[in-house]
Amino acid sequence: MAYTALERLNRDEVGARAPNAVAILPTAAIEQHGPHNPIGLDTMCCMAVARGAAEAAGELDVIVSPPLHFGSSDHHRPFPGVLTLRSSTFSLVLLELLESLTLSGFRRILILNGHGGNILLIQQAARDFVLEHPDVRVAAGAYWDIARPRLEAVEASRQVHVPGHGGDFETSLMLHLDPELVRDDLLPIEHADRDDPRSSGWPKLGMSTMGASVNVADVVYMSFPGARITGLSDDARASTADLGRQYYKIAVEETARLIHTIAAGLG
Repeated sequence: MAYTALERLNRDEVGARAPNAVAILPTAAIEQHGPHNPIGLDTMCCMAVARGAAEAAGELDVIVSPPLHFGSSDHHRPFPGVLTLRSSTFSLVLLELLESLTLSGFRRILILNGHGGNILLIQQAARDFVLEHPDVRVAAGAYWDIARPRLEAVEASRQVHVPGHGGDFETSLMLHLDPELVRDDLLPIEHADRDDPRSSGWPKLGMSTMGASVNVADVVYMSFPGARITGLSDDARASTADLGRQYYKIAVEETARLIHTIAAGLG
């Protein structure tokens, strides 16, 4: 079944389909992703995975909501192009959107996230919401965490920051999804000096050293002063459209698998 965009339905269509459908509520961000990527990268990638997964879910009725574009991105200031909400504001807006979907009749909702700074907030919102609405099933996760083992296995010969920030993973996705928006002429060069504004060669920080509940992108970004210069977590020059195609396919397949789990009431 082709995915349905919520905004294209009329009120009666929503009311008729919502009780038996799975709603996807994408959350993302508008923020800098280095000099070579668009500031809407998180939203674009998340929406692409949401739509692809809805189609890949087969016979299930999956309805994709418009995204919550603005996330918790304060840590990317003072770069230009950062449109952020305070954590408390983001959480309140998300809870009210969940309430709105529930009032429309949805009882199975996936918060599909595309921005690292939102992860803890969407998980807490999902917990809080289901405590007050025990008849509603809400799952919350970033598309890369849903698919992490397979994503990290794509380039087994080298460490890939999944998701990183503006590095090889995200840039590869954009090269696949919308290559015209990637400025390969502006890719920062590799440089040994972290204080050089051209540098993108940050220490390689893996999930095994940080624990699975920590978002690598934010930890790398906030822990190493050099990232304040480039706004990147790793070297984006290893990115390719073919890698992006593989990452996208895996993210879609694993998210579709989760949608089936939610629909079956087992997740």
